[in-house]
Amino acid sequence: TNWDLYPRGQYLTSPAFSCGGLDGLTMEFYPDGLSISQHGVWCIKHALKPQVVVKLQFRVESKDSPIFSKTILCDMSRLDCVIFPHFKGVVGVDKISVTVTCVKHKHEPEDVQQVPCIKGDVLRVVSDSTTAEESFFVVGCNHLFRVHTHASFLGASGKVVAVERFSIQLKHHDGTLLLWGHGALMKSQVGCTTVRLFRDNKSIKTIM
Repeated sequence: TNWDLYPRGQYLTSPAFSCGGLDGLTMEFYPDGLSISQHGVWCIKHALKPQVVVKLQFRVESKDSPIFSKTILCDMSRLDCVIFPHFKGVVGVDKISVTVTCVKHKHEPEDVQQVPCIKGDVLRVVSDSTTAEESFFVVGCNHLFRVHTHASFLGASGKVVAVERFSIQLKHHDGTLLLWGHGALMKSQVGCTTVRLFRDNKSIKTIM
């Protein structure tokens, strides 16, 4: 394909298709990007806003080997257009694809058991990433589990900063503030435990 025929804002589009139980999906590729994006972005659009969260695998292939592959978690109920990360070097690309790898229906708010807590309480995050990820799958919840921010705090404790209907904000031992779904949290059995690390009889770090 001659990408020069598609200036910024112009795109190639696929026919409407169904995948993973979702109907009315189309894919659009913007070789030169959108007005607010960098070069080479894919967009996936849908006519309806189903109450589902999907995992989409975005893959770019050349003749020899994949040159880009990424799986992205998307809340289809609140996004009209899911924009994938750009990639460099569109020259030589033979195939660009987006695959729905997982579809999860959102829970109704009344089916979610909230964690009874107040500001200052200490809660522990579950260690299982799937449980933590799905704790956000609630109708009306606008947050998602992000591997690059949430994963390193699985199994860790934190102090409650704010309590919302669908999530709780914790302040972790290093000062990081993160939102977690109620289903990802549990009350600490013994409250707040402080562990101090020492070197040469001097305290070098305090861990909650």
